[in-house]
This record gives sequence, C-alpha cells and structure tokens, in this order.
Amino acid sequence: MALTALLATAAAWLPAAHAGGPLLWVTPDQGGAATLASDGSVAQVSDAGAVTPLATGVRGDSLRRCGAALLAVDQNGNLRSLTASAVGPAVSPHSRPACLADGNLVAVSSDARSVMLLSPDLQVIARQAVDALPDGDPVPVGDAVALLSQPTQRYRHGVLGDEIEAGAVTLLSQRDLTVVASYQVSAPAVIEQRRVAAFPAAGKDGLLITRSSPQEGAGVVALALSGTSLAVVAAGPPIGTGDRWLNLFATVGRRAYAVRTPHLGGPLERYVLAGGSLQVSRYALHVTNHVLGSRNLDLGVLLPPPPGSGAGDVLALPTPDLRRVQVVACRAGGCAPELALSLDAPLSSNLAARWQGDRLVLYAGEKDGSLQRFTLDASLWKASSGGSPPVP
Repeated sequence: MALTALLATAAAWLPAAHAGGPLLWVTPDQGGAATLASDGSVAQVSDAGAVTPLATGVRGDSLRRCGAALLAVDQNGNLRSLTASAVGPAVSPHSRPACLADGNLVAVSSDARSVMLLSPDLQVIARQAVDALPDGDPVPVGDAVALLSQPTQRYRHGVLGDEIEAGAVTLLSQRDLTVVASYQVSAPAVIEQRRVAAFPAAGKDGLLITRSSPQEGAGVVALALSGTSLAVVAAGPPIGTGDRWLNLFATVGRRAYAVRTPHLGGPLERYVLAGGSLQVSRYALHVTNHVLGSRNLDLGVLLPPPPGSGAGDVLALPTPDLRRVQVVACRAGGCAPELALSLDAPLSSNLAARWQGDRLVLYAGEKDGSLQRFTLDASLWKASSGGSPPVP
C-alpha cells in the first residue's frame, strides 16, 4: 500500500459541533478545544462532541490560553479569564497577549500607547510607554518581549485588515518592561506583519521580521541583539515587486517557513540560516495561509512533532479555496504533501493541534460554524517521501 494511503487511514473525521456563526478561532484544550464564533460566543468542545458554553459578547477575533487560563477580551474591552474569575485591564481587542514562562503576561493597552506586565490573575505589575502597533502581538524572544511599534501609513498595502503597519520593533525586559533595544526600518519600508517570529538560531534574542517596501515587496530579515541594539544578521531575497507580501508563520532550529503571495496560491518557502544569509527554497504546492484583509495569520501551522522524532518538519496548510488541508512533510530532500484532509465547509478559523497519546489531533473551524477534528499518526514524522524539488 502506498505511504499516503497508509497515513490516510490514520486521519479520522469526528462529529461537528455547531456554534453561533463561522468559527473565528480554535484553541486546543484538555480533551478537546475551545472555540470562538463570529457572534462572540465561546464554547468548550470535547472530542466526543459535547459542547459547554463559556461566554458570550467576546470582542476581538482570537483566544489565548496561558497555562490553565483561557483569555479573551470581554464586551467591556477588558482582558478576562473565561476559566476563572480574573478580570484585567482594558486592552487592545485585536492584540493577543504574550504568555511568559513565569506565568506572567504581557498585553497592549486599549489605546496602544503602552504595554503592560500582568500577573497570572491579570493585575498590572508594570507599565511601559510604547507607541505600539494596535493589533500587534507581543512575542517572548529569549529574555525579552518583542513588540512591533511606531505605527505608520507610509506603505498602504492593507492586506492585514487596515493600512497601518509598524516602522520598528522594540525589545522589552520580561522582568519589568524596561526597553532593551529597538530596530527601525528605513522609510519607505515597513514591517508588514502583526508579530515577529522568535529565531534563537540568529543569536541572542534573535527574531525574524517581514520587511516590505513599495519598490521590492516583502522579504524576511533576521535580527539579533548586539550590545544595546538590534542589528540585521541575515536576510532573504525580497519578492522584488511592490504590493506583494509573504506570511511568515513558523520557525524551528535554523529553519523558517512562509507562504509567498498567499493570496495567489503560494508557493511555500523554506528558509535556512547559513552564515549571513537566509537561503530560500520554494515549493509549488497550491497552498495558502492567509485571507486578504484578515488578521488571522495562523491558517497554516507547523505541527508539533512527537518526542524524539527528528525526521523533519510537518506542516498543515489549506488550499486556496479553503476546502482542504494539505499535510506537508519537509525533509532534507524538499517539501511534499502527504495527506489531503477534506472539510465540509470552507476554513474560517486558524488551524490548531495537540497530542493525544500517540495521535495528533488537528482542529479546523469552518464557515458553517462547525468544528472538524482529524487524527494523524506519529508515523507521519518517520516516513520519507523524498520530497518535491524546489521551483525557481
């Protein structure tokens, strides 16, 4: 039997759980997932199909799980734990807080003029004045938190929900939010993303940004801390044409993954840090990881490997019509699809996954308000298809 057929027998559909409108966000939960629907309702959905309502009137378009707390922005604009009684300060509704290793959180204020360090019970510990990107996500990076800052409209491409992009990235101490360093892109370029990607392979507090300009479009740039400054340590080639974007969505080791021109069907890109450059290979797999005008950057995900796999990376990415999810294996020989998982309605949420024993459960929220669940066998990480060669 062919490898793909063997793996397909490990992919199972479970009954859908209907909600109040299209699902916007899915977060893995113990024994199931938590879902946010377009009407602002949040529910826990067990893998047996049982639905437990958690909240209504939630603002924004995503959820965040930090430890045992399931966080959302409530109808008053406050950060709230839906699994406890904790209520925090007013926050920016489209910015997801960062979860720190010590249990604290970092969140952007409602006016995006400051960033706050919060305790696990959502009380303000420290506050730092920063002109933050209103819908930017703070990201833990080494010993710091990276935040996109200096909002600007000098490059109005507008693929991420508005025409406001970041002109800089600021590093803040996780301990007290003091400013550690910053990096500013030269006009007319911007950082055309809602977050950085942690990339420790680049150096201390290493990270990747998406730098875009009206002349060259988007390109991936690696930064690392050098003394008290963030400095460029490597860069990939820009697309070369204005109004062309790529969605960088995953990093692992010295590798990073993006979909170039996701609104045109790809290709998938794999970057490898080598010396002072990010070497890129491209794979025409007819996939996407973003819908034009959406703030959801997680239509495509790097699936968490089973312990001790070491056999390459496995990605999940939808097709451009959002009706199938391609499971793609990337190994030394290249990247190639291993499974095609069919949806009953177009994908409307992020993709999310968790391990349950020796099976990976993959969740996908659909436009009809249902939640699809697929199970993938751990042998997917051990198999070797040889990969597809890159395209020019």
